[in-house]
Amino acid sequence: TLAVHLAVYLADQGLPVAFVDADPQGSAALWLSGAAPEMPMATPADGMSVHAAIADYAERGFTVVADAPPRLNDATRV
Repeated sequence: TLAVHLAVYLADQGLPVAFVDADPQGSAALWLSGAAPEMPMATPADGMSVHAAIADYAERGFTVVADAPPRLNDATRV
C-alpha cells in the first residue's frame, strides 16, 4: 500500500507519475486503477520488462513509483 499512497500523493502534488506493479499478485495496480488521478501503469511479467517499463517512463519525464513482490525474484533484483 505504501507505493500506491506515494504515487497518488506525488500526483496530487502535480508531478507526472507512472506506476509499475512488478508484483505478480497485481493488487497495487488494481487498487490504483480505481484511484484518481489517473496515471500510466505497467504490470510487467518479468525482470527485464520491469526494467524496460521503468526506463521508458523515466525517459518520458515521469516520476516512477514501483511496487515489488515481498520476496527476492527477477523483478526485485532489477
